[in-house]
Amino acid sequence: MDSLQRKYCSSRFLDAIKHQNLDADPFIKAQDSDWAWVKTLVVLQETGPNGTYAVSYADKSNGKKTTVHIKLVTINNALKIDKIW
Repeated sequence: MDSLQRKYCSSRFLDAIKHQNLDADPFIKAQDSDWAWVKTLVVLQETGPNGTYAVSYADKSNGKKTTVHIKLVTINNALKIDKIW
């Protein structure tokens, strides 16, 4: 998992989440996941600052839609996650 995070996340973002006491995975805003969520995944570029996206998925077991906002930056010609909220 660490190698995937280093590949797809900026070091600034990894440093920020390393020092937080998280009770949920910041990438999905949940403790558990379900492969069925992949079928409902929607990624939309947000209006406003470049590089911001809204990534949403639906949990059909409880009818809840979750949206994670991300900011991407280019580092060494590769897009990396720099912020999640």
